[in-house]
Amino acid sequence: WDAATFDRLITSLPEKLESRFNVTHAILVNLLQAHRESAIGGYRKLVELIALSHTHQLGKVRLLKHARTLFRALLGAGIVGHVKRTGTMAAHVKVDEELQIDFSLNHTLSLFLVETLPLLPTEHEDHALNVMSLVESILESPDAVLYAILNQAKGAKINELKAQGMEYDQRMIELEKVEIPKPNAEFTYAHFNDFAKKHPWIGTENIRPKSIARDLFERCATFPEYVREYDLQRSEGVLLRYLSDAYKTLVQNVPDAARTEAIEDIAAFLLTTLKTTDSSLIEEWEGLRDGTPLMLGQSKQGPAPVIKKDIAQNLKSLTARVRAEMHRTVMLLARKNHEEISELQPDSAAFPVAKLDEMMKPYWVDHQSIDTTPRARRPDLTQLTVHGDRVWTVRHSLLDENGEPDWFIEGTVDLVGKTEVQGSLVQLHHVGN
Repeated sequence: WDAATFDRLITSLPEKLESRFNVTHAILVNLLQAHRESAIGGYRKLVELIALSHTHQLGKVRLLKHARTLFRALLGAGIVGHVKRTGTMAAHVKVDEELQIDFSLNHTLSLFLVETLPLLPTEHEDHALNVMSLVESILESPDAVLYAILNQAKGAKINELKAQGMEYDQRMIELEKVEIPKPNAEFTYAHFNDFAKKHPWIGTENIRPKSIARDLFERCATFPEYVREYDLQRSEGVLLRYLSDAYKTLVQNVPDAARTEAIEDIAAFLLTTLKTTDSSLIEEWEGLRDGTPLMLGQSKQGPAPVIKKDIAQNLKSLTARVRAEMHRTVMLLARKNHEEISELQPDSAAFPVAKLDEMMKPYWVDHQSIDTTPRARRPDLTQLTVHGDRVWTVRHSLLDENGEPDWFIEGTVDLVGKTEVQGSLVQLHHVGN
């Protein structure tokens, strides 16, 4: 870069602007939902939108053809359907009413996710985790995070091979075989190949199996713990945005009918992680979803009002979020990380580290560990009891090394005067037997 470069940029003719408008499943679904009561209908609105685009005429013909291909794919998947109208009204198309109101297909391969979900064995003990893996497989890969995970896996492999006394050249050969974790990859690749044969419109798009959100959930790790585990201090923003995308995709792309209690627990865990780390991304998304986008600046009339959903009105989501917080607390107790437990409280001063240390002393006298296996996440171990108007008492049973629930942790959820809480919901006040 020198003076001649800038002179050339100033004096030369600008490049021709090219329209990059494209038709996606997300646009189709959004238009069909938005105009479901309109006499014209969402598909007709899409045709008008293509006509108004700055794409050249041949490009518009191609877009119309592509729109028909995508529409037929949605019909085949049962996401949309034809509805006959009475009287002189023409037939119209609408989105399946059983889908959640914010159902979306924001990723190129979202339709693959929807079509493949019913093929996962529901009786499998890892069904919910496999759903999460399928969700992650359609997301863009956060290269910085995956590199850190792969780097750690290679480091562990090197140490293992050195301990076995393997020669350097052979170690390098074995090291090339190390990959990032790809749970249920064989199932995902096999069904994606079948999907690609039926839907040639996906072009060069490919599936990307990986395990980040699933790994975080299985470890029941907090965001800071995960960052420290993989040395991601310089990539925290990349990780946070990826987890936000994973949560939104799980909530919006997985139909309500396919969301079991175990899947709701994963969604609640991711939401809790995001809320206790940096809630701005989730707030922005929820505001856009509800039609009340957050404003970064202020207009002449002042800041735009942001309407929050009342979490107390959805007991299912509230219970799942509370369970996620209690599971996180159990994991931190097992690691004797009392400092982080105290820091995560709505009121840290009400539950200081010294108080928790004193409460836990008798436990460690009689027990060697706290169970953190999947059985310790059973829904029946968490009891949410109404204590007053918008106030609940929470009790979660702790399992010891023998699986006996002889200790418990107890706290309160107080939503008086609150519709949403950024951070933890549960204020702990007791650990004992």
